[in-house]
Amino acid sequence: MTAPDQRVANAREYLDAIRPHKVTTRPPSVLLRECAELRRQLGQVLDVIGEQPPVLTASQMAGVLKALAVAADLTEDRASVYCDDCGTSPAGACDTHADMLDDAAQYRQLERDLTGHAATPRAYAAVHRVLCAHADADGQGAHWLEPGQTCTASTPAGGAR
Repeated sequence: MTAPDQRVANAREYLDAIRPHKVTTRPPSVLLRECAELRRQLGQVLDVIGEQPPVLTASQMAGVLKALAVAADLTEDRASVYCDDCGTSPAGACDTHADMLDDAAQYRQLERDLTGHAATPRAYAAVHRVLCAHADADGQGAHWLEPGQTCTASTPAGGAR
């Protein structure tokens, strides 16, 4: 845990020192000085609060992480559609598509920074229909799986697994 900011500690100390005194028993000149000092201390505490990074709730953080994952996935999808310039580029991607891949990498990096672990790239099968071909003779037993669906066939056609 980090040490408290000295400005906050000073404000607490000052408030603790003046709290025991009743306002009704203090002379007006003392009250004015205390009021000015409290305003100064409050300003410093508010500065400390303003310097703190924003705190997100768990659901807000989940929303941010989901938005980053979606942004990275969509950007990667857009970058995977090659154009004529991509075909002539020695790198295999034009500047625009290369920039999109860089953007997607930055989204993934931000996700890693926020969570402390590597982002899991979206599995192709989670969002696309895939052909489950079961590596058997002539693709017998092949069938389509909907996004997110897993094959329930206990053994592929032909009996080999």
